[in-house]
Amino acid sequence: MNKKLNNKQRIEKFYSYFDRLNGKCWNWKGALCGGKYGAFYDGSKLIRAHRFSYELHKGIIPKNLVVMHACDNMKCVNPSHLSVGTMKDNIQDALKKGRMKVGEAFWCAKTNEETVNKIRAEFRKPFTFSEECKRLGEKYKVGWRTVYHIAKGVTWKHLL
Repeated sequence: MNKKLNNKQRIEKFYSYFDRLNGKCWNWKGALCGGKYGAFYDGSKLIRAHRFSYELHKGIIPKNLVVMHACDNMKCVNPSHLSVGTMKDNIQDALKKGRMKVGEAFWCAKTNEETVNKIRAEFRKPFTFSEECKRLGEKYKVGWRTVYHIAKGVTWKHLL
């Protein structure tokens, strides 16, 4: 049975999984978590390598924040490429850099741009919101919640 590593052993193990290159990505050569992020086992739990690197070099990650990669390389553990932010910050960064699909290209899109534009154009004001969502949902063969999110601008924001 593996025994939990002490802090010095954890750090030594961490540094054994990549080569440090000045200014460049420190690519993780060990196991991957979810097929994307570097990870290693300290004898008691799986640790994500980029999070370990951030805490080792920069300090504790505040609660409810994520560690983001400026280099967009999920295997990178170079602390100069890492920063913390909210999940919203991370998603906005991904959208800005074209790493996240939107609209019809998004894997779970229920409709298309043409239909979204028609729904927005036909949405009546003033209205009984639930009745209008139901009416347009039936007309365009999508659920009333889909219509609601389109009308409120929750989804398909890039078309606003």
